Amino acid sequence: MSARLIVARQLDFPAAAVFPALIGLASQSRWIVATTLAEVPGGPRPPYPGAQMIARTGFGPVALRDTMRITEFSPPRRWAVEHIGRVVRGTGVFGVLPGNGRAGAESAGGCRVYWTEEMLLPFGALGRLGWLMLRPLVRAGIGLSLRRLERGLCDGTLPAAQDSPDYRAATSLDRGRPERNGAGASW
Repeated sequence: MSARLIVARQLDFPAAAVFPALIGLASQSRWIVATTLAEVPGGPRPPYPGAQMIARTGFGPVALRDTMRITEFSPPRRWAVEHIGRVVRGTGVFGVLPGNGRAGAESAGGCRVYWTEEMLLPFGALGRLGWLMLRPLVRAGIGLSLRRLERGLCDGTLPAAQDSPDYRAATSLDRGRPERNGAGASW
């Protein structure tokens, strides 16, 4: 059985300015609650499809390890991953819609950011029961993360410009595999 969760937030930034903070692993580690992300060496680099990364979410010794593979990179609108770990499986999407996210609303200014998770629930009936208890906490955590994203964009601690170096490199006409910089962590 799968479970789907969508959380969205209206921001007073243009869509193209918000996207860099969504795709950068260092940026994500600053705004996603209790989460640190690292690239898995040996393949394409994030944010490119095929790249893999690991998220460690939790507090102290109590943490969940989530291995992901990037499946879609469509700047400045959408970035998708497949959760490929032992426990966390499914898909996740970060998206940015111009205006208020409705058709024809691009002139309204700002954008609507959404985060979608579609998870395959493990452990049968026990997993479904666990999700009933965890869903409100996960929703609250994602909501808090999106508020932290907005705060970071407002105070300048997150990249909020389409011309940031990471964004330029990821969206350049030369979509070849960029050089590795040795970034990453191991857990």
